[in-house]
Amino acid sequence: RFAMISTLIKKHFSYGVSLLFERSIPLVLLPFYTHAFSTVDFGIYSVFIAFWAIMTFLYTLGLENGLLKFLQDRNRVSIEGTLFLTILTASLMCTLLIVCIANPLSLLFFNTPMYAIHFRILAVLLLMDAMVRCIIFRLLGDQRTRTYFSLSIFKGIVLLGANLLFVVWFRWGLYGIWMATFFPSLFILIYFLMTDFVAIRWSFDRSQLGRLWSYGFPLMISSVLLTILHSFDRFMVQHWMGAEVTGFYSVAYRLAFVLQMSIVAFNMGGIPFLSEQKKSDDDISILFHKMLVYMTGFTLALALLIGLWIPRFVSISIGGFSLIPASYQQAFPLIPMILLAYTFFAIYNGIGFLFYHYEKTSYFIRSASIGVILNVAANAVLIPRFGLWGAAFATALAFAVMAVLMHFWAMRLFPIRCAWRSILILTAWIYCLLVFAQKGMFSILPQILITLAGLLSITFWIGIQMRRRKEANA
Repeated sequence: RFAMISTLIKKHFSYGVSLLFERSIPLVLLPFYTHAFSTVDFGIYSVFIAFWAIMTFLYTLGLENGLLKFLQDRNRVSIEGTLFLTILTASLMCTLLIVCIANPLSLLFFNTPMYAIHFRILAVLLLMDAMVRCIIFRLLGDQRTRTYFSLSIFKGIVLLGANLLFVVWFRWGLYGIWMATFFPSLFILIYFLMTDFVAIRWSFDRSQLGRLWSYGFPLMISSVLLTILHSFDRFMVQHWMGAEVTGFYSVAYRLAFVLQMSIVAFNMGGIPFLSEQKKSDDDISILFHKMLVYMTGFTLALALLIGLWIPRFVSISIGGFSLIPASYQQAFPLIPMILLAYTFFAIYNGIGFLFYHYEKTSYFIRSASIGVILNVAANAVLIPRFGLWGAAFATALAFAVMAVLMHFWAMRLFPIRCAWRSILILTAWIYCLLVFAQKGMFSILPQILITLAGLLSITFWIGIQMRRRKEANA
């Protein structure tokens, strides 16, 4: 059992390092963006990124998740060909649709047709990104960790260099960001054409499509709903409070983004890992408990470090210069609330491992649908009254309710036992430390002591959970 958990941690580490490196590039570029763009321009950029995130899943229909689940299947050849052809067709159709309705989209989001050209550029970039996602998920399904790691690092370096060139040096604004996004995807596609393209039999099998669809479609719907949950408040803030407020609110989310990416990395390592386990229900229950404990502990530790140290670090002013300009720092007090939302999201995903394993993915749609309805309603009610605090609270509330629902369904469907009460107590303790440190505005030494207290609490809690589970199985 220790060996299995060790394997999961190693895979999570490989996926985590590469994914965090690639996805942390926007965080590294954030100081450059905030100095290159006004809060209004950054708010407009944030709306485009939210649109991108939602459309990503519509382009692939969620079918790329089948590469994580079924790539070790004996029908691999027909599965691969069917999946790539279907996603290519769907992506081309989505691209043509966005190109045709670019003007109405620009009017809908910005009340002006001047941004239509950007929607058309995004349509092409989304097409390339859909195929890149298939290539990346194929590597993950094959457990080709080294190749995935190398490509992700290379893609991240190219993305960083291209942004510095086109956005920072040439000052091309939004066009520079799109140009910087184009080159990493192009290089991944060239790599695929030179290596794995010939290994795929480009044929279509209707029966395999039905299998991929029954597994992937619920995940696509739930992924779209989850993306709406992650980004809908940006649209609402843009509507109620304007692009400038959306700009500095999005910066607060971007600083907390590392936590979300860590959760995604754990998910991408955990799903294929659990799918490989041909164990009894009792063994799966034990393994699930350990995965959830480690995921919760890691998430809370990272949330503590982000909440305590990143706002302080980026606010340091030397000669009047700070990494994040003062005009963007107005939403920094919201970061603990945003991190709390991501923590509930981590618990939701941790419970979701069971639903992936037993192929009960329709429950993701149920929980995400309820979460979206609650989130939209809460945003509509709370933002006009409480502003950005209402937006952040609406997201945290939605993810908390979704985690509770998934726990309720898991207890009914699967033979599991988990220390839910202790998870909630530890979460409350860590966020009490965060709020206490934020309100106190302590110097470096007290903040170090608070950090150590939190990390020691998490380590102690993990040890207790492992010992209790061992005693229960004895």
